[in-house]
Amino acid sequence: MNTPVPTTASPAAAPYWVELEGLSDNVQLELIMLLSGSLVSPDAAKSKSSEGWADRFCGAWEDHRSAEEIMEDIRGMQGRK
Repeated sequence: MNTPVPTTASPAAAPYWVELEGLSDNVQLELIMLLSGSLVSPDAAKSKSSEGWADRFCGAWEDHRSAEEIMEDIRGMQGRK
C-alpha cells in the first residue's frame, strides 16, 4: 500500500504515517485506543476536575445568621420530613 500522507498531517506526524499506513484496520484501531488513553489518564482527569472545587463556593452563601445559628437550624431540621 502506498497511501499518500493525509494533507492534514503535521510535519511531525507525517513520518509515523509512513510506518503505520500498512497496518490492518484492527491494529490501527488498537493504536488509536492506546494513544487516546495515554492522553488523559483517569487520575489526571479526576484531579483536574476536582482541584479547587470548594473555592468556587467560597463567599457564595449570603445570610444574616452566624455560622453557629445556621448549624443550629440544620440540626433542628434533621429527622423532619
